Amino acid sequence: MQQDSPEQPVQEPQAPETPVYSPASPVAATVPVKKKGLKLPIILMCAPIILIVASILLYAAVNFIAASAEPVATNGSDSDLFGETAPNPARTITNVLLFLMGSLGVLGFLPCIIIGLILLVQRLQK
Repeated sequence: MQQDSPEQPVQEPQAPETPVYSPASPVAATVPVKKKGLKLPIILMCAPIILIVASILLYAAVNFIAASAEPVATNGSDSDLFGETAPNPARTITNVLLFLMGSLGVLGFLPCIIIGLILLVQRLQK
């Protein structure tokens, strides 16, 4: 005599569940390391351009402010005709520092771009 067994429903194959990662899991800890590794190449490629643009903008702003702050000579001397006034030491020092900042950006442009691209490609291949 056969025993009556209850019919069991047929289970369909299910897709594997994707694991939920918590901040304490090792995978979450490795993600910022890759982002941190990309900061240096990007900074190397952007820094010379930022230095050049900043030096030009600061030069324009400093000289505009310095020119508007200078007193106007009204005594009718030759300095009015030729626009020559006594040099302002703060303006001169600021212009020299801005020149050094801009020249550092120009001289470092090509090496920083090359080194930044090499580091970026190496870190993206890992």
